[in-house]
Amino acid sequence: MITIAVSNPRITHKDVPFVQMLERQGFKVKLLKDNDFSLGHASNEKEIALLRDVSAVMAAGERYPAEVIKALPSLRVIARFGVGYDKVDIGAATKNNVV
Repeated sequence: MITIAVSNPRITHKDVPFVQMLERQGFKVKLLKDNDFSLGHASNEKEIALLRDVSAVMAAGERYPAEVIKALPSLRVIARFGVGYDKVDIGAATKNNVV
């Protein structure tokens, strides 16, 4: 089963319509209820632990440096809730087949 992580401090329950839609389509949704992570204050090790075996992330403000991306072989998609990819190492993402 494909797992999608949702990193938004305001989404704490799976009663949100888009989460329910993803689950109805057969995806496993993992809510990341960690403000330090969502705000980009978590260590690389903590980010890797939270995202292990995740295929896609609906990201808030967390960082995605090369070390984190390389350590997550299942990760294929990083989609931002807001705008911009200033906290994503685009080169590392491209090199590791993450869009």
